Amino acid sequence: MHIKMKKNKSGSTSVQVVESVRIVGSKYPRPRLLKSFGSASTEEEINDLKLNAQKYLDSLPAIQFKSSTIGELVIRAESDISSCTSTIIGFKDVFTKLYNDIFHSTTLKTKGNDMLSQLAIMRIIEQKSKNYTANIASDFGYDLKVDNIYKLMDRIDDEAITKIQACGYRNTKRLLAEEDQKLDVLFYDLTSIYFETNTQDEIRNFGFSKDGKSQHVQIMLAMIVTHHGLPIAYETFEGLLMKAPL
Repeated sequence: MHIKMKKNKSGSTSVQVVESVRIVGSKYPRPRLLKSFGSASTEEEINDLKLNAQKYLDSLPAIQFKSSTIGELVIRAESDISSCTSTIIGFKDVFTKLYNDIFHSTTLKTKGNDMLSQLAIMRIIEQKSKNYTANIASDFGYDLKVDNIYKLMDRIDDEAITKIQACGYRNTKRLLAEEDQKLDVLFYDLTSIYFETNTQDEIRNFGFSKDGKSQHVQIMLAMIVTHHGLPIAYETFEGLLMKAPL
């Protein structure tokens, strides 16, 4: 909210209190009149109207943010604050501790393990591509660059994968033990995952696609879970061989 000075065709100046409102479909906010204090032609009269408008602004309930470190922030007009950002911290607070409790013994160094933790948490938030993840990570308090994500993936070798799977297995056994249940029944499922490319390599190949994307290369993913859906292990295989599409 702020005081707006509007020049009229007659030469007078109107004094108004307006606020910015975002309209659906509009790129920029639009002003909305809250109260008009009349118009005047002389500087003295205009100043009197501005004084009344300021008193009106001061009488409105303020948006207040209290903090033990920075004191009290009172916002009554747009000029009181130049920019504002928000961060969603709930996922970070809850799942970081959970990840550290379960996956503290990977072979990755601290920095790499921290990034893997962030990627795992972002996967819970949004099951999207790595590029998409990097673009929205700052909304959740993370600084993830897509190039660094791919560098991390290169460091997750067979030894690290074995450690990660072992951590998951131990946690599943612990959860079952807490419920006095045994690991007696396992379910095995195989699915295909396609890539938005037709370039083959040592593992990506063409094959029958459950997604109807036979024009793209794919890999096969095997997953073993308990009858509660708790993960035990997984393994990737080469995509089912078939003749490449013309």
